[in-house]
Amino acid sequence: MSVKNFIAYPKSTKEFHDIKEAISKYVLPGFIPENKIFGAGDYVMTQGSCFARNIADALGSYNVRATHFNVKEYINTTYANKVFFQYATGYENSIRQRNLETLKNKFSQALFKNLIDGIKLSKVLILTVGVAPCWFEKSTGNVVLDIDKKNLNNYEFKTTGVDWNVKNLLEIIKIVREINPKLHIILTVSPVPLNKSFDMESTVVTDCVSKSVLRVTVHTLLKLGIANLNYWPSFEIVRWIGSHIDPVYGNDDDHPRHVSRDLVAIIVDLFINGFGDDTLEVKG
Repeated sequence: MSVKNFIAYPKSTKEFHDIKEAISKYVLPGFIPENKIFGAGDYVMTQGSCFARNIADALGSYNVRATHFNVKEYINTTYANKVFFQYATGYENSIRQRNLETLKNKFSQALFKNLIDGIKLSKVLILTVGVAPCWFEKSTGNVVLDIDKKNLNNYEFKTTGVDWNVKNLLEIIKIVREINPKLHIILTVSPVPLNKSFDMESTVVTDCVSKSVLRVTVHTLLKLGIANLNYWPSFEIVRWIGSHIDPVYGNDDDHPRHVSRDLVAIIVDLFINGFGDDTLEVKG
C-alpha cells in the first residue's frame, strides 16, 4: 500500500452508527479475496470454540453444507490442534506418550474419523485458534494437554510465543493438505475471552497477551505467501469495532464471554458476501 492510499482510524464516533459500513471500510480491506472461495452445495467445516460453532450454525442457514468440529478451550491452542490432527491422521510417533493417552481416553475413534472424512469432503476449513497459554510439566518442560488437578504444583501455566505457534500452524496446514490438497484454509482468532489464568494475577491481562500472540502469529503466517490461505478478522470486528458500540458480550444471556447474536449475524453476513459466490442464498 502506498502512502497516498493510507486509511486513517475513524475520526468520529458517528462513523460507527452504521456498523457494517464501519467494518467494511476500516477492517475488511486486504482480507477479501479477489476470487470467491465457495458456493452452493460446497462443504465448509469449522473447527474451534463456541464462536466457531456460531459461524457454522449461521452458515447452515445458507445453501452450503456447514459442519462444526467442536473442541474445548484446552484443545483450542495451536499445539493441541496440531497433536489432534497428528493423531487423527496416524502421526502417533510425533506425539508424546502422556498426550497420546489423553487423546485416546478423552475422544472416541469415531470422532477422529468424522474429522478426517469432513476434511476430505470440505472445500473450506475455517480454523479458529483461541488461546496461547498452555500447561507445561515442570519436571520435563513438555507441554501437556491435560493435567492432574490434584497436583497442580507439578505444572506451570505459560503463555507461549509467536514462533512456536507459527510452527504449530504450519504443521497443521501440512497435515490437512496431505488429506485434501485443494483445501482452502481460513484462519480466525476467537474473540471469546480466556476463561481462567494461572500465570498472571489478571485474567483480563492474560487474555490480552494471549490474543496478541495469536494475532501476530497469524500475521506472520500470512506473510509467508502460502497458497489458499486467508484470514477472517472477526477478532478485530468484535474487540476493536465492538469497543466503539454498545456492549457486544452477554446481550443475549448476560454471559460476559458470549458474543451477541446480532453481531455474529453481521460478521457472518459480511463473510458470506466476501467469500461466497452468487449461487449462495438463504434456505427457504
